[in-house]
Amino acid sequence: MKAKALTLSESYDVLRDAKKIAIIGVSLDERRVSNRITKIMIDLNYDLYLVNPKYNGQNFENYPIYESLEDLKNKVDYLDIICVFRNPIYMEEEAKKAIGFGDFGIFWMQPGTDSDNAIDLMLRNNHSIVKEKCIGVLATDLKLKGN
Repeated sequence: MKAKALTLSESYDVLRDAKKIAIIGVSLDERRVSNRITKIMIDLNYDLYLVNPKYNGQNFENYPIYESLEDLKNKVDYLDIICVFRNPIYMEEEAKKAIGFGDFGIFWMQPGTDSDNAIDLMLRNNHSIVKEKCIGVLATDLKLKGN
């Protein structure tokens, strides 16, 4: 399948089948969107791998927080989704780190985080992307629909 920006329907399909998800930019600050979305994903029983160098070695509701994607290489061999909560100015850097991680499915940029450079980089490296769609909203919607 050719790499592309996924439609809403395709994004639902990916999330429905996803098991292992890395959340980049998770926050322990309850006021942050990444905190609230991570709680939703935990409640929906996704297998999460949390990354934020600021909180390295700490836990988020019994999930360890790692410094980088690189640290996950010994923990998991494949990620269905790498979901990023970072300022768009860092998104190209995060895309490069994701490619360096190795085997993963989709690079998911939360609303307001996408960058053209990151998108181009992902597509050139044969990774489809999701942009302008909140992973927490879609996951909750799937749960409510019984999927």
